[in-house]
Amino acid sequence: MNSSTTALPADLPSFNLISESLAFDFKDTDMKRLSMEIEKEKVEYMEKSKHLQEQLNELKTEIEALKLKERETALDILHNENASRGNSKHNTIKKVSEGSSLYLA
Repeated sequence: MNSSTTALPADLPSFNLISESLAFDFKDTDMKRLSMEIEKEKVEYMEKSKHLQEQLNELKTEIEALKLKERETALDILHNENASRGNSKHNTIKKVSEGSSLYLA
């Protein structure tokens, strides 16, 4: 019986080393997994942040356009319509001068 009691404590320290090694491996694996999860969440956060920033910029542009439209006068509207048709002071003067040269001839 003495030999079995002395053999048992000799086996226990090696078992403790193995269990400590396994515990360390689990801790290392858990740390890697947590690190990967944190990195993944960081990337997702950055993507969402970028998307929200783009939406904010679009809304700012829309608001600015609406503000400008509110301040638009009847002459501004007329000018914008003429500009979209290609009518400008330069074109009008050119047309008038071409027309007046026809009458002089």
